[in-house]
Parts: sequence; C-alpha cells; structure tokens
Amino acid sequence: MKRQIAFPLVLSITILLLLGGMLYAILAAPTQSTKKLAMTSKHQPTPKITATAANKASAEPTMPNDTPAPQTKITKKYIRIQATDSSLWKYNRKTHTLIITGNGGTNSESAAIIDADSQMDKDDGQRYNIGSFSLDSTAKGRHAANELITKTEKIIIKDGITTINSAAFASFQSLTKITIPNSVKKIGDFALKDCKRLQQITIPASVVKIGGGAFENCTNLYDIKFESGSNCNSMENYPNNPGSSPIQNCKSLRTFQMPNRIKYISKYFFEGCDSLESVSFGKNFRGYQMTFGDENIFDDSSSLLSKKLQKIKVAKSNPYLESIDGILYDKQQKRLLLYPRGRISTTYRVPKGTKSMSDSAFRLCDRLQTVIISDKKLKLHYKRLFEDCKHVTLYVKSNSQVLNYAKKCNINYKIIN
Repeated sequence: MKRQIAFPLVLSITILLLLGGMLYAILAAPTQSTKKLAMTSKHQPTPKITATAANKASAEPTMPNDTPAPQTKITKKYIRIQATDSSLWKYNRKTHTLIITGNGGTNSESAAIIDADSQMDKDDGQRYNIGSFSLDSTAKGRHAANELITKTEKIIIKDGITTINSAAFASFQSLTKITIPNSVKKIGDFALKDCKRLQQITIPASVVKIGGGAFENCTNLYDIKFESGSNCNSMENYPNNPGSSPIQNCKSLRTFQMPNRIKYISKYFFEGCDSLESVSFGKNFRGYQMTFGDENIFDDSSSLLSKKLQKIKVAKSNPYLESIDGILYDKQQKRLLLYPRGRISTTYRVPKGTKSMSDSAFRLCDRLQTVIISDKKLKLHYKRLFEDCKHVTLYVKSNSQVLNYAKKCNINYKIIN
C-alpha cells in the first residue's frame, strides 16, 4: 500500500521539477540575449550623424557640452528667448525692439564663429543661429530667429553684458540703431556685418577689442563715434580673412577717428570706404602692421583712396607722424607719406627739406594739375607715385633728380629757375 502511494508522489515531484526548469529557461533567455547584445555593442563604433540628419531626426538638436537648447516663447506681443549663454532676449513684435539682458556676455571668449553655412538650415534656407546660440530647428525656433533677423529695428543691450559675440547680429536687415552699454569689452568678428540700414554707432570707452569685419558692408553707416577715453587697443582683421577690416566697404562713412591706443592697422583697413572726407590718427598710431619699424610706414597706402578725402589729422603728441595742412608727413617732415585724393586745390608746392616720398603719395590725385618741387636733391624712385594723375605737370629745377624721374616715367614737366 505504501509503495502504491509513494510512486505517484515521486512522479508528481519529478514532473513539477521539469516544468520549473523549463519555465526558468524561458524567463532567463531574454536576459542572456540582452547581456550578449550589450557585450557585443561595446566593441561596435558609434554611428555618426550629420548636422542635417540630426536636425531632421530631432526637434531639438544636441547643443555643445550637453547644453540644453534655448527656451523660445512666442506670443502676439513678444518673442522671448532664454539663450544658452544665460542671456535673455526679449523682442517686442509691435515696436520691433530687441532688449538683451544678462551678466557676462552674449557668449564667452571661446565662442565659435557663425559662418554662412551654419546660419542657414540646408532644407529651407532659413537661418536659426543668432547671437552665440542655435535656436531649436522646430518651426517655432526658425520663425523666431527669422523674425528677429528681418524685422528688428532697434537693439538695446543692457548693462552687464560684456561681449557681443561674433556674428551676433549679422545681416539684421531692418536694424537702424543699437545701444551698447559701458560694460561691453569686446565686439566680435562680423558682429554687425551686412546691417545695411544701420547709420550711426557709438562705441563706449569700455570696449577694448573690435574684431575684423565687425561693421563690414554696413553700406549706410556714416558715423562711428568712439567715446572719450576709449580703451580700444585692437581692431584686428579676422585671422582667416586678412582683407577684412572692421570698416571694410562702409561706403557711406564720412569721418573716422582712430582711438589713441591703436598703434597699427592693416594696409587694407580703409578698403571700400569711398566717402571718407577726413581721417584722424591718435597719439600712439604708427602705421601699417606690415611695414612698422622703418621709415616707410605709409608706403603702399592702397586702401586710403577715397576721392573725397580732403584732410588727414594727427594728434600733436604723436611722435611718429605729422600733418601739414592736412597732408601726412613723418614727424621729421622729411618724407611725404600721403596727399589726400579729394583736396580741392589743383596746385601743391612741396616744402623745402622734403627728402623723399612714399611709393603712392600722389596716386589717383586726378584733380591735381601742378606740383612744384624746387629741391634738386629730392629723390623719387617709384613709378606709381603719380599713377593716374591724368592732368599733373611737375615744375622742377634743371639738372635735378626729379627731372630725371619725370623723363624716365613719361610725366609732363616744366623747368623753373
């Protein structure tokens, strides 16, 4: 009897154990597969996603250093952007005024330059990068950026901002006025490039550096004013574009006063400034970066060619340069460096004691008709010294160095006693 009972009991226990083993195998299988997949993935390279693909794949592209995307809010009256650099941008859609507040800067010193490619989304040609940050590439982000760029008429930067980032307001199509506070120390490369309706700007004394191309192609900008006591000591060209000065192609600019702390500029600094009537150099200014250290500090003055330029001024305490009746000489008044192209007078008498002239001192002076040089010892070497002076005649002494020069270069001359 006992054997009859024991046998079914053992069989039942065996069946239960078998069923339990099968159930464990079923439950454990996915876990083992997952572990195996995880171990395999450690040895596989992470797939790369292009910028365009990332924008299509995600409503909010990943920001550098895991920085969250800017927070954009649009109402009937305002566009409000909490930027990734902690600045707050608030745009009034009725008055078309953009007010920027914050501490530190519109970006840090390590800001990446925003170039033409990164400003435009490749799918629809809309720019969504402004300031130092990229707005999210959703329809809302794009709409906010493009409304700011196309409709902003006035920008007010509040005290506390220290840096206007590279290309921050480039191509703001309707911008006519910008207010910069005394807390700003740097204006980045191309910061206001192509703002073609901007007419005036005041640079506060606090600004130390202005980047290359900062006001490039601001074709209606006629007045750049530096506040008294300016600390600006650098107006450099953008390193990868040596022809780009801060004021390149400012075709309406009438006057320019160099801050006292500026020592050197590029030879292309005034390129495209076709309306310049007056230029003033400060007490520490020496000349072009490429030629400092010798007497030829204004040789090859290829960019200061405005046909409206009537006078060049120099601070009296400048130990390197001198202005004589609006004409630029070295401090010893022995070398004539630059004769303004727009002078009304048709006659010029070179002062006695002048020993030499820069290689383009009278170049493109097409109003000039008479140049009187009475010093027999003055030596002229450069063929383009009177290049495109179509009506000029040199009045020179017989047996003089200048007479030989005139004959060699086929320049009209007359002998004087």
